[in-house]
Amino acid sequence: MRLFLAITALITTAVATTLLYQHTQQADINYYQGHRYFEKGNYKEAIPYFIKALSSNQEHKSTLIELAYSYKWTGELKKAIEIFQEILLINPHDYKIKRSLAETYSWSKEYKKAISLYRDAVMDKKEDIDTQKKLAEVYIWDGQHQKAIELLKPIIDKRPYDSQAKLLMGNALHYSGKSKEASEIYKELLGQEEK
Repeated sequence: MRLFLAITALITTAVATTLLYQHTQQADINYYQGHRYFEKGNYKEAIPYFIKALSSNQEHKSTLIELAYSYKWTGELKKAIEIFQEILLINPHDYKIKRSLAETYSWSKEYKKAISLYRDAVMDKKEDIDTQKKLAEVYIWDGQHQKAIELLKPIIDKRPYDSQAKLLMGNALHYSGKSKEASEIYKELLGQEEK
């Protein structure tokens, strides 16, 4: 009888430990299954696993980040914006997430919100030329061509071979009605490509 009780206690303990482990580790298990899909670019397949992971642990940062990007890259921009905002509530100084949220706003044609976030990001890291160029691009999309020109001029002065900045400048000049100046930049860019 004692042997039976000891074996029953051991089996019960093993089952309880396994169930407890499964329950407490569920967020990680689902995250890693989703992460495998995410790394392969299968974002739609990753989303359900990330959602399950978050049902066990709502502030699992890696899950939140990869879910936001999965939504963004599958065109579910509103959901991506919600998740990026949630991440910024947890960590308001996350520069990369601020930029990603700004980019998602711009993809959603919410240019004012994108501009505001990009300007904040530029203020955080003034040496980040890529963010300045993104801000200039959104200015162009929003019809604020002069602001784009003013932002791009010092970049081109510092980096005369930055073809992306020059192309943006050409577009800003073209859309602002300065076709001749834009044409000169386009010719210069074509000359750079031929070399």
